[in-house]
Amino acid sequence: MADYIKLKDAITDVIKTNGNQEITGQILQNTLLSIVNVIGENRTFAGVAEPDTNPGNPDQNVVWAATQKGTYTGFGNYVHDGVGIVFLGNTTSGWQAVKMNVVGVDSDGNPVNPDSYVTKEAFEKFKKDLVAELTDTSDANNIHARFDSHGNVIFDYYATKQSVNALSKEIGSESTSESEDGSVWGKLISLVQDTTVLSKEISDLNDESDKLQTDMTGVKNYISKLDEDMDNAYTQNGCLFCHHGMVNINFHDDSISINFPSQVTVSYSNTLNVVHNQGDLSMPYDFEEWFLVLDLEDNKLKLVSSINQMTKKVLVGWINALLKSALLRCSDYSINGKPMNPTKYLSASEILNVITSTATDIPLSANMGRILSTQNAMMQYTAAGKYVDVNFSNTDTSVTVTLPSGLSLSYGNTRITESSSTEGTVLTDDMSNGRIKYLVYDLGTSAYKLVAFNRQMDNSILVGWINQYLKEAILKCNRYRVNGVSHSIDEYIPKSDIINSLSTTVSDKPLSANMGNTLTNMRGRLVNKSADYPKVTFSTNNVSINWGGGKKTIVKGNSTYEIENPPVLNIVLSGDIYGFIIFDSATKTFKYNTLSNSLVAGTIVGEINGLNKTCILYTDIWEVDGKRMNPTDYISTSDIVHNLTTEDKSKVLGADQAGVLSTQNGWLFPRENTSIYFENISSNSISLIIDGKYSVSWGNSVARNDDTSKKVISLSNIDSNRYLIYHINDDTFTWERATEQMGGVLLGWFNYSNKKVFLRCESYAINGMPASNNDLTEIAYDNIPTTVIQLKKNSDNGYISMVMASFLIDSEINITGGYVSLSTNIRTETSVKIKKGVYTNVYFKCVEEFAVIEAKGVYNITNNTLNNNCYVVGNVRDFGDGATHISLSSNNNITGEIKDFNRKITYILVNSGAFSNPKLSGKFEDLPRLLTYLRLTSAGISIAGNVADLPRKLTYLYLNNGSSLDMSGDVADLPRSLEQILSYGLTDKFTGDVADFPRALTYIMLVGSSYIISGNVSDLPPNLDSIQISGASTMSGSILDLPRNLTNMYLAGKCNLKGSLADLPTNMTYLGLQSTDPANPIIGDINDIPNKKVSYLRLFQNFNVTFNGGLPLSDQVYYFQLQPSETFPIDSATVDNILIKLAAVAGERTGTRTINLTGACAAPTEASQAAITSLQQKGFTVQTN
Repeated sequence: MADYIKLKDAITDVIKTNGNQEITGQILQNTLLSIVNVIGENRTFAGVAEPDTNPGNPDQNVVWAATQKGTYTGFGNYVHDGVGIVFLGNTTSGWQAVKMNVVGVDSDGNPVNPDSYVTKEAFEKFKKDLVAELTDTSDANNIHARFDSHGNVIFDYYATKQSVNALSKEIGSESTSESEDGSVWGKLISLVQDTTVLSKEISDLNDESDKLQTDMTGVKNYISKLDEDMDNAYTQNGCLFCHHGMVNINFHDDSISINFPSQVTVSYSNTLNVVHNQGDLSMPYDFEEWFLVLDLEDNKLKLVSSINQMTKKVLVGWINALLKSALLRCSDYSINGKPMNPTKYLSASEILNVITSTATDIPLSANMGRILSTQNAMMQYTAAGKYVDVNFSNTDTSVTVTLPSGLSLSYGNTRITESSSTEGTVLTDDMSNGRIKYLVYDLGTSAYKLVAFNRQMDNSILVGWINQYLKEAILKCNRYRVNGVSHSIDEYIPKSDIINSLSTTVSDKPLSANMGNTLTNMRGRLVNKSADYPKVTFSTNNVSINWGGGKKTIVKGNSTYEIENPPVLNIVLSGDIYGFIIFDSATKTFKYNTLSNSLVAGTIVGEINGLNKTCILYTDIWEVDGKRMNPTDYISTSDIVHNLTTEDKSKVLGADQAGVLSTQNGWLFPRENTSIYFENISSNSISLIIDGKYSVSWGNSVARNDDTSKKVISLSNIDSNRYLIYHINDDTFTWERATEQMGGVLLGWFNYSNKKVFLRCESYAINGMPASNNDLTEIAYDNIPTTVIQLKKNSDNGYISMVMASFLIDSEINITGGYVSLSTNIRTETSVKIKKGVYTNVYFKCVEEFAVIEAKGVYNITNNTLNNNCYVVGNVRDFGDGATHISLSSNNNITGEIKDFNRKITYILVNSGAFSNPKLSGKFEDLPRLLTYLRLTSAGISIAGNVADLPRKLTYLYLNNGSSLDMSGDVADLPRSLEQILSYGLTDKFTGDVADFPRALTYIMLVGSSYIISGNVSDLPPNLDSIQISGASTMSGSILDLPRNLTNMYLAGKCNLKGSLADLPTNMTYLGLQSTDPANPIIGDINDIPNKKVSYLRLFQNFNVTFNGGLPLSDQVYYFQLQPSETFPIDSATVDNILIKLAAVAGERTGTRTINLTGACAAPTEASQAAITSLQQKGFTVQTN
């Protein structure tokens, strides 16, 4: 009866309780279970059958349940109409069925007629005899359900009288049936008799078993002896595995040493031993041969002699000191630096002796190298005036090649000094057997020949190609001519050397004809033909030019134009105040064109500077605001002095001396928190320290130094005043005497008499005290700002750590209400000192509910350690004026308005986290204007505004408050210095064209629905490394035009890319792209993606991509999605192929992993089910259709 539990479970699983008095509810379930108890008595439940189930020929009484409609071929072709449940049981005459309908109709759907069936009393009697057999399959045998007057379900089983009598006879009884009389009881009696006979046979078998047991005892004793003999045998087959690094064996003059990685594993028999901290081995050459073994007693590797290598040891290698050779059973080892891993070597059979292979990981034979060397030859004439001449006939197809004497030939490592002959060589070919020939040097005959393409590598050196069709020749020769025209590179100017610009200073390259034409038209000359010359008058925003009466001649190149009484030219100076006076030869009129616009057609005859109210006309004489502009009114070049020593007041200094003088007014600028200070100032020595980046300006020039290291400019043995000079040419500083102080840019000086220094620098320190060029007398220790930080206690344990720095003075840091230390071992100190210019970890602990930190001169506060003792609280305005660098990545609950931050602050980082819920609010326009770094990532931070109001010096911007961000504007208004921007979520719209992104950007992440970025990807910033843009963005363009430095890219929304996967940037490992245009899909094979270590890959919509090659994925791939459009569906076979390849590529990895093959991807088949299971075991969520 145990098997019938399965049948009950099946009924319970299919027919659920619904809480109503319905056939499908608990009542039907209970009733069916009762029927099973009656029908299944003394039978084994074999299972739920289907039409194609094969029950075999069971040797016991079983019963099957069937519910599906169909023909049950294994059960005597029983046909089930699908109504109700059928129980199929085996009998002596074949399979019989009992059918139970659960409605008050028969199998044909007709109401039941109870008069044609036996009474309930007869059925109850029939039930008692129903032990092992089932009734026949006639339609008359049905169970019907009805409700009684109490609402209970009644099952009536109606059977014909004839079927009941026949079944009773077939069953028989215990008292009347005899062995083998055909009844069920007769068979049972026969089985009892058979059991008696079997009992005797079993007794005999027991006697035989006792004898076998005795024999087995002897066998066990023999095996035990063998075990003792084999105790040491398995230890001769050990293997050494290195998980990291390799074993290094080194033979020295008188000893051998072996270096091991920090952890190795030894495998032997069925055992795996891990050896930690093995240490190195070293042995003198006492024995000719050593054995490397694992000593099982102390689990260490040792070198032993042959007599000790099998005593509780595992052999892993042999070392021959005489031959200085070794053989280890090891995954990776080296001998004297030479790796012994076979995978790092190639077999001789892998060397190719052909040049048609495309393999990239197989070597070419030396013979092929010899042949290839003949394809890279060079002919050369060292004597001047000699050429190889190739002449094509004008009357037929023949060609003549003349090679004069003195022709050298080089190929491979060989040089033939006289390859032609002392008389020269002349080759003539009518080209009748081929119009394309190869000029070769035959090594067999030591002569030049013209041969067909299939002979050019026959022991010959290729030196040229002859094409009679085009009458062209290409020779590997430093000097040759074709039909008399020289093809020598040194006699030609490359087209790339032609300059199409007027801004170059190059003197050895030609100017393009276009520039010649431009120059001809650019400048003309106005010739006055009368005494009335032009007069220029400036007013507030206007300029008028009265050209004067009479004729005027304009000379342009070789052309002249006459104009009489030209009208006054009136010019309005609005916006651009610089421009040119243009003569239009077509209309013979004068026009004005601003400097910012392209030049209009015509000739420049003058220039206007509205700012200085000056005008230059290209003529002999003119007037500006009543002042004559005549060359006689100007000084001659001979009166220009090029030194600073003359005392002649009638002379003028040359412009070159202005450059010298400009260096006497230099200025030193610290950049990016660089500190500049003097120290060690004494009677005869001085040191200036520039710790970081700086710039030096003089005149109109600026020099930048981006070296972040510390620069020390020192001088000792001082005996006079010294001057700090910056040398422009080599970017260095020196202290010079007065006589040498004009050899560079003057930045400061040291007064030898009073030992005082002065530096042209906005901010610097002298012996730890700040100095300023604004008012040095007001500097005092009390003027140095103090940074104040408030802490709130959270628990008695732990601490909070901060990185602090002061570049002005050696600072003292005090705490009230707590303790402070320079280590995690915090005692009871309430103050510590930190050195000037040193970033120092300082540890604080709250003792009282609140504590206050005071730090004079400290500008840098960086909290990045999570520990639960306390956290930073208070308003941002309480930090004071000292802090210019605030980084709170954990343990902070600060509050306040953005506008209350110190105006000199350059760095703000505020994150949320454990013990952190900062609450800040404000607008972009409230941010400190010197800010270069801004990261705000907390739900309690509310900041809004237009990006045009962001500080202009920002290089890093990261905004993510966990919800919507109220940021708006156009990308064109972003700070031009911006290098990274990360923004999540918008309530307003952020728009713009990619061409207007700041050019310095390397990282762009704009995630949210309100980003509307348009434009062509070819206009993205050129050094972009990562981009992720979503929302309603409509960027488009070709894959080929993407920035070449891209490693990460995800373009969603309505972005549209086209082109081949092969044109993706080679460093890209994270990519998501789509095409919205079916006419221009993304194409290629998936393996065309250049980088083969992609970890994130998503393709959307229109991509006509094949999957014939491998998948270009890292074994750490964690996202793979294909979602094609209906235009480019992916069939089931390809989906199976992709899943199988993914399972082969993907390795183990923690974290979320996703595979999504939806859209127009067909469903996978059974062929990829094992692959799907494997991927799921590796942590993937696999989504398919």
